[in-house]
Amino acid sequence: MVMLTEVLRFQVRDEKGRNAPVSDLSIALLDDDYPPIKEILVKQDGDEKQLNWSEVRSVDLGSCRIVVHDITKATPPDDGQSVRLRRDVLDSLVLDLLGRRTTRVCDLLLEKENNELRLKGADTGFKAMMRRVFKGRWFKTPRRDLFDWKYVEYLRGDPDAVNNGAGYR
Repeated sequence: MVMLTEVLRFQVRDEKGRNAPVSDLSIALLDDDYPPIKEILVKQDGDEKQLNWSEVRSVDLGSCRIVVHDITKATPPDDGQSVRLRRDVLDSLVLDLLGRRTTRVCDLLLEKENNELRLKGADTGFKAMMRRVFKGRWFKTPRRDLFDWKYVEYLRGDPDAVNNGAGYR
């Protein structure tokens, strides 16, 4: 179990020792109860680039490292149907389906399953805000205090619809 604020401090390292910091993670459309991470976005030479998750060889939570085969395979980001966790989901409004209320996402729970990370929960509390202020270093939240992602509805706005007055999808 790892929080997104912690993963955003990770380094992506390839088998030849080249490094790049993680800048974001993306998931496919939110059709799955616990969507898997599809791409890692990294900062290279001042530009943001993406690596497909299939390039990942291992995820080492203890050393805050994601090992990939070749970091030079990173390409410019394609924002087609992917949802970025840092850019799109953090600070967004979500519906808590069990509590029947809206709340703002402060952090996200990711869990390692085999060789993938899956989005498992949302943290909306004070500790999550403090964890973001201190860049993931303190303020652990017990799992029981997190919203299970299966019972969260992400309110994704459609920019074209908003511009035309239609609002949310």
